[in-house]
Amino acid sequence: MAKWAKFPCAWTYVHYASGCTAIESLYQGVSCPLQTLFVGEPLACPWAPDASLNLTGLEAIAAAGNVSVKANVASRAARSFVRYMFLLDGRVIPARQESKATQAGNGNTIEIAVSSLADGTHALRAVAYSSGSVRGQVFAEKTFVVKNVK
Repeated sequence: MAKWAKFPCAWTYVHYASGCTAIESLYQGVSCPLQTLFVGEPLACPWAPDASLNLTGLEAIAAAGNVSVKANVASRAARSFVRYMFLLDGRVIPARQESKATQAGNGNTIEIAVSSLADGTHALRAVAYSSGSVRGQVFAEKTFVVKNVK
């Protein structure tokens, strides 16, 4: 049957242009997606935020003491990345709030106590989340080696 609720409406393109994937846009623009068969690349996302994340302050070999690591987002889009999450070896670590003059207190800096880590290779991943009706994200990962002096 040709029921109107199972066909995409114009809102499909609005969701697609705002950064959703093709499959997300289709299912948001259909009232009854139960009988819909999507043909094509479902994870295509050509209007996703074009941004990259850089981690500064962490060298390949970290010595004892505290290391301050800062995440900076380079973006050509008008979206602002306002939330950051840091994971050290897969565990979330809290970010330090910067002063309002530099980064508006969005928590893009962390302190790592290197002397409390075990010797060996560790991985730090930073994820930045954008604001807006569709949440986009970018991430960067950096590995470093800890050699504690005894």
